[in-house]
Parts: sequence; structure tokens; C-alpha cells
Amino acid sequence: MKRAFTLIELLVVIAIIAILAAILFPVFAQAKAAAKAAASISNVKQMSLGALMYSGDSDDNLPLAGDWSSSDPDAVPRTADARYASWTITIQPYMKNLEILASPLTSRPVPRTTGYGAASSNLALNQRQAFTRFNTYGYNAAYLSPSAYDGVYKMYSLSATAVNRPANTVFFAEKSNPLTSGLPNYHYGAFQAYLQTSSVEPPDCATVPDFLCYFGWGNDYLPFTSITTEAEGKFTGGVAFRNAGTCPVAYVDGHVKKQTMGALAAGTTWAKGTVADANITISDASKYQWDYRN
Repeated sequence: MKRAFTLIELLVVIAIIAILAAILFPVFAQAKAAAKAAASISNVKQMSLGALMYSGDSDDNLPLAGDWSSSDPDAVPRTADARYASWTITIQPYMKNLEILASPLTSRPVPRTTGYGAASSNLALNQRQAFTRFNTYGYNAAYLSPSAYDGVYKMYSLSATAVNRPANTVFFAEKSNPLTSGLPNYHYGAFQAYLQTSSVEPPDCATVPDFLCYFGWGNDYLPFTSITTEAEGKFTGGVAFRNAGTCPVAYVDGHVKKQTMGALAAGTTWAKGTVADANITISDASKYQWDYRN
């Protein structure tokens, strides 16, 4: 005659399963986060390679942060014969994958049929624009593709071989998510908002003579009030640190590594939450990772 489980035995088995689940589920979550972080590192690697291939086909010039002369049909009309396209569109032929522009560590870009960022009722077109306009990776445009305004918007780009320390100069990094930070609605207007959603800024942003340098790293940085965590870029120039306080960063020579806030602010007077934006300066140029001139 077979002996059945007693109630006590059944409860013990259930308790053991619950304990094992409590132990394993956090491990699974950590493994999932690590896998997403690895995918994000791969994304910035592919961006850097795409930008370097673009440079090879463009007389050694790095991509412009944005280009008003683009003929890309998905770009935003400025006049009847001129359209604006960010670097996300410029290097897309070398990546051939919109998904690379979306970090797996945050919310995916969502197509829009009305309002800011909506091109038309064409969902396929809006899907493309969602990724290219509201991407979650940023370009070190303040130094590699500076801008100016003297009645006309002007953008320039640096020659790849002119970068003095390519292995120590930031190229691309994960950035704040426009879907959660409110960036597209900021009052600078459409043009500036497109650049905001496409760049990350250096710690000494307030003292950089660049027309579109505005994110800020200081404790007095207030405009984007809906950015509520440093993981989404508050006080960090739009750079997002979503994986255990680190961010995947690509450098101009093509290599990629994870960096902390402190590491990306190395060589400056920045200190977490204690220094005003305008007071952040370069204190040790040999450690600074953002300025090609050093």
C-alpha cells in the first residue's frame, strides 16, 4: 500500500520551494540586467563603428550632430528644400538597425501619430522617427560637432585624426530617456529639442562656448524638472547610469567600457550634488575625457 504525503510534508516542500524561489529570483533579475547591460555595450560599440565608417567615407570628418542640408525624407522640414537630420539618421546606413538606438535598460521609443515627433499617420514612418529622434544614446557633440548661432544655425564636425587622445575622448554614451524626462516639450523649440535628444554634455558644459550646450552637471540644474533620478540624467549632462551606477561609453578609437559618474567627471571640479553648474571647471586636463583639445 502506497503511503501518501502528510500535510506537514507537503507544507515543508512548499516552504522549500518558496525559499529557493526567493533566493533565485533576484539572481535571475541580476542576470537579466547584466544581459541588457551587455546588449547596451554592444549598441554603443556598433554606433562608434558606424560613425567611424561614416568618417572613412566623408574625408575623415566625424558625423555632424545635426545637418540642415539633409535630403533624408524622414527628417524634419525646415524649409521647402532643407531638412534636419541628426547623427542618428546620418550613420543609419552603416548600422542598418534602428533597434541599436534604443537602450534595453529603459523604455523603448514609442511611435507618435500626433504632436511633437509625429511625421504623419504613417505608423512605419513614425516608428523610424521614434528611434531616430527620441533615441536613448547621445553623441559628444559639444566637442566633436560644435554648434554656433549668428542668425543662422551652423554646425561643424571634427576630423577623426584631429582628436588628440582618441582612446580617452568620449564618443557615445547612454543618455536620458526623452519619454520619461520631458525633453521633447522643453521650451527651446523643435530644433534645440532634437539636439537635446541626440547628445550628452560634458561636466563643464556651462563654460563651453557651444550654442547647444545646456544639459548641465551641477546641483543648480533645474530646467528639466521631470527628470527625477540621476539614472535618467539629472545633474549628469543627460548621461544615464542605469546599470549598478554605470554607463556604457564608446571612445573615439572604437573601444567601449562601463564608466561611473565619477569616472566620466574625472579631471573636473564636479562633485555629486555639491557644485553649481557654472562653477564646474577642468582641474586636470590629463584625466578629462570629453575635450579633444586637451
